[in-house]
Amino acid sequence: MRYKGTPSYKFLIGRRVLPPVSCVFAWAVFFLFCGGGLLAGEDGDAPIAESYIDESDVRSQVVDETGDIYKYLLEGNAKNYDALWRLSRFHVLRGIAAGNKKAKKREWSLAREYAESAIDVRPDGAEGHLYLATSLAKMGQYLPASRKVKNAGLIKTELETAIEFDPALHKAYMVLGVWHREVATASSVERQLAGMFFGSLPDASLEQSLSLIKRSIDLGGNAVRNHCELARTYEALGDHEGARAEYSKVLSMVPDSPGDRTLKEEAEQYLREENI
Repeated sequence: MRYKGTPSYKFLIGRRVLPPVSCVFAWAVFFLFCGGGLLAGEDGDAPIAESYIDESDVRSQVVDETGDIYKYLLEGNAKNYDALWRLSRFHVLRGIAAGNKKAKKREWSLAREYAESAIDVRPDGAEGHLYLATSLAKMGQYLPASRKVKNAGLIKTELETAIEFDPALHKAYMVLGVWHREVATASSVERQLAGMFFGSLPDASLEQSLSLIKRSIDLGGNAVRNHCELARTYEALGDHEGARAEYSKVLSMVPDSPGDRTLKEEAEQYLREENI
């Protein structure tokens, strides 16, 4: 198998197992009604809501009740930054899990709206910028080439802004690394459109892709997808020894999401073909 580019910006965000939703929701209701003063800061933020919002993160599965918790928090405080960016991530994941194009586009459109609202509340919040970029990139799968080209610069800017505000945000490095690879390997049609309407595509390189994805892993993004994305970049560079090493790591790792099994199959296929 030789790297031919992935469908535009094909990536997932990290995952972990969700606790029983009923318990999380019950605690959320308790805090909302018994600890209202604790949930909202003077600027409309919810600084300690983090403690139980984290418990309801959607990682290995997408559960409707999880989104309901975030929305419930917003009913009491429409400027709850933590709930807004997590709702953006929630809808990114729902879009990934959706079974058809219409549903995916609907979810990723909602993800963009929540991310933009999060940025309005806290312009210097890294997560809002990360998930705005993520939602735009995911939607790029279904946009015409001209729109994808137009969004390319915005996606890069949002990711670089996220890293500026939080240099330890490993997900932003991984997504930006994938962005560099996809732009560096853009089709001739996309490059022609960029030349016609925007001058050119933003600067991107496979070397930067390699560096950024490695940085993501160093910062804690040690998931199956990160190593698979690193292998894809090695493959695009023609470094098949590096690609083999990363795909071998993918095979040795325990999958923590349904999508990881597909990635392990990709690794198996690459290694099998390399040994032919």
